[in-house]
Amino acid sequence: MAGLGLEDHRLSSHGLPGHSSSIWRGVNGLFTRSWFSRVWVFQEVTLAKSVEVMCGDKTLDYDTLIEFAKGLSSASLMGLTRNSQTDAGNTAVTKGLAMFQKISLYKKWRASNQRFSFLTLLEMGRELSATNDVDKVYGLLGLAPGSLRVNLEVDVHKSAAKVFIEAAKYDIGNEPILNILHVASSNQPLEGLPSWCPNFAGARAASRLGGHAAGHHAGFKNIIYDSFPFQATASSIDNILRVRGFHMDQITKVVSPGWNWISAPDLAPELAAAAQTLCMGI
Repeated sequence: MAGLGLEDHRLSSHGLPGHSSSIWRGVNGLFTRSWFSRVWVFQEVTLAKSVEVMCGDKTLDYDTLIEFAKGLSSASLMGLTRNSQTDAGNTAVTKGLAMFQKISLYKKWRASNQRFSFLTLLEMGRELSATNDVDKVYGLLGLAPGSLRVNLEVDVHKSAAKVFIEAAKYDIGNEPILNILHVASSNQPLEGLPSWCPNFAGARAASRLGGHAAGHHAGFKNIIYDSFPFQATASSIDNILRVRGFHMDQITKVVSPGWNWISAPDLAPELAAAAQTLCMGI
């Protein structure tokens, strides 16, 4: 069905209803239900051996629902579910589809015993909804490594800031490359939260430029984490993050914000064509 197209006659030839059919509005109504945005739903569906979805007096196997969503996406038919909808409705459909994709991915990872970072889950949880902010962590704790479930005791009376700090400290102790600093920014300040700790209940304010290249971490190549020349600790008393590192280089030039061509063949002397280098100032 890939590249099917959205013309009514082509839809009909594949046994699908036309643009104006109420069926597509029904699909929209299903995908935009708040059920698909709940953090607790993500954990429960991911951990369950089998899931049956009930909507009204109808039931459907969840795996079938996932395959249906994938089919709509791969055939470029998701637009039919958004026809004549508001921007908010379109966004809700997109989030519903994203939930399907994420649950499918994490279920595969768990089935194959692949390791995944709890920080990755918490970042994903920022996009999901919960009645209480602490549930942004507690609602995913069932997917966390056993060591975190032992150390982070569920206590609904704890402040969100305290729970977020405890989860962040666990990540710092297990990920010496300090990925947590890439996601710490937020437009929603939270009382009692240090600047290095993400507000997992608030949207991220900035995204990092690029990502980690395979085998490289800030200039280090093929070096295991334990041999990194820096260490980080978060004080249990004042929650100050202390990082030990070493001097690598010094800034020699600051350029204006935006993309600029600079004459700098010395930046890549091994490339004869590097008479100019595209540089972004921030």
